[in-house]
Amino acid sequence: MQDRLSELIEMLDRGEDNWVVRNQIERLAREQGELREQTARVGQQTAGREAGALTSEERSELERIVERQNRLAEETEDLADDMRRREDELSEKDPGAAGAMRQAAQRAEREQVAQTMREAGAEAGKNQTARAQSRQQQAQEALEQMLEDLEAGDKARDERLRRELASIIESLDGLIAQQEEELSAFDARVLQKAGFDGLDAGMIRLNKNTLGVLDSARKAGQEAAPVATLIGRASEQQVAAIQGLRFPLVIDKQVRTSEARSLDLLKEARAKAQELEEKAAQREQQRKTNELKKEYRAILEEQVIVRTETAPLAEVAELSRRDKVLARGLSERQAEIGARLKRLVANTREMQEAKVFEFAHRRLDALSLTAEESLGGAEPRPALRAQQGVERAIKDLIDALTDPRPDPSKFKEQPQQGGGGGGGGGGQPPLIPPVKELRLMRLLQSDIVERTKEAAEGADADALLRVGEDQRSLMEVGKEFLDRMEREQQGGAVSTPEDAPEGDEPAPESQDDEPEEGAGR
Repeated sequence: MQDRLSELIEMLDRGEDNWVVRNQIERLAREQGELREQTARVGQQTAGREAGALTSEERSELERIVERQNRLAEETEDLADDMRRREDELSEKDPGAAGAMRQAAQRAEREQVAQTMREAGAEAGKNQTARAQSRQQQAQEALEQMLEDLEAGDKARDERLRRELASIIESLDGLIAQQEEELSAFDARVLQKAGFDGLDAGMIRLNKNTLGVLDSARKAGQEAAPVATLIGRASEQQVAAIQGLRFPLVIDKQVRTSEARSLDLLKEARAKAQELEEKAAQREQQRKTNELKKEYRAILEEQVIVRTETAPLAEVAELSRRDKVLARGLSERQAEIGARLKRLVANTREMQEAKVFEFAHRRLDALSLTAEESLGGAEPRPALRAQQGVERAIKDLIDALTDPRPDPSKFKEQPQQGGGGGGGGGGQPPLIPPVKELRLMRLLQSDIVERTKEAAEGADADALLRVGEDQRSLMEVGKEFLDRMEREQQGGAVSTPEDAPEGDEPAPESQDDEPEEGAGR
C-alpha cells in the first residue's frame, strides 16, 4: 500500500513544475499583449499632447495602464525567483526540466524583462505611448522566448525518455519470454508428477535480469516510475517463487501463482512503457504541429501586410511611375512569401506525403505566383484577388491542423487498445493524420463553393472556368485519398478517421453543397 501511495504522489508531481511555470508565463505574455493593445488605443486619443494637457478621464486611463504594467513587472520578478527555486529542487530528480527552467530564468534576467515592463509603465505615465508599446512588445517577445526555452527542455526530455523506454520495452520482451519458459517448465513438471529440482536456477537468472531492467527503469526518471513500480512488484513475485521452489515441500499452487503473477506484472509494465512511449511521441508530434502552425501564421501576417499595401494601388485607374515602383517592391515581397511557402513544404517530409496538403500548397504556389507576376506587370487588381486567395488558403491549412475542442457528450467508454503484445511501441504517430487531410478537403470544398457563388454573381466566366478546374482537381485528390485509405485499411495500417460522419464524403462532387459551418472563414 505504501508503495502504491508513493507512486500516486510521484504521478501527481510529474511534470507539475513545468506545467505551473508554463501557465504563469503564458498568462503574463497574454496580459502583456492585452495591455499593449490598450496602450495603443489610448495613444490614438492622446497622441501629441503633454501629460498635463490630458483630461482627467484620459489621465485615469493611463494611470490604470501604469498600475497594471507595474503589477506585471512584480509578477515577472516573482516568477523568475520561483523558477530558480524550482531549478534547484529539480536538479537531481529531473535534470532535463531543471535545465529548461534555468534557461528560461536566465533569459528573464538577461533581457531584464521586469525592468523593461517598469520602463514601459513609466513612459505610459508620461503619455509616451509609442515608446511604451515598443517596450511592451519587447517584454512580450521575451516571455514567448521563455516559453520556447521550456518547450526545448520538454522536447529533449521526451527524446531521452523515448530512447530509454524503447530499450526497456525490448528488455521486458526478453523477461516475458523467459518467465513464460519458466512457467511452462514448471507446468510440465506438475503434469509429469516429477520433482522441481533445478527450476530455482532458472528463476534466479530471471530475477537477476529483472533487477537489471528495474535499475534501468529507475534511472529513466520520474516519467518511468509507474513502469519501475510494476517491474519491482514482478521481482517480488519471482523471489516468492524461488523461495517456494527451495522449500523442502514445494506447494505447487503457490509457486505457480507467484510465477503467473510475475508474468502478468511484466506484461503490465511493458504495456505501461509502451503507453508512455506513445504519449511522448504524441507530444513530439504536437510540438511539430505547433511549429508548423506558427510558421503559417507568420507567413499569413506578412501576406496581410503586403495585401493591405496592394489595395490602394488596385483602386488607381492608371498607375503613376511612383506607383509602379511600389508595385515592383510589393512583387519582390510577394515572391519571398511564395519562397517561404515552398521552403516549408521542402523542409516538412510529412507535408509531401499528405497529398491533400500537397494539393493545397500547389494552389498556394500558383496564387502567390499570380500575385507576384501581376504586381511586377503593374496590374494590382488581379494581384489583390490572388493575395486574398493566398490568405484564405493559409487559414484553411491552419484550421485543418487545429484539432477541434473535444465534445464531452462523446466521451463514452471505448474499447481499450491492447498493449501487451507485438513489437516495441506503437511507432511515431503521423504529423498529418488522415483526419486532418479530410478536414482540409472539407475546407477546400467550402472555398470552392464560395468562389463559385462569387464568380456566378459577378458573371465572371474566367473565374468560373478556374474554379471548375479546381473542383475537378480536388475530386481527383479526394479519390486518391479514399483509395489510399482503403489500401491502408486492408493492410491494417489505419482506421477510418474518427470524426468523419457516417456516409460523409471528403470531396463532394456537387458545387451546390453549402459550406460547412465554421469552416475557418
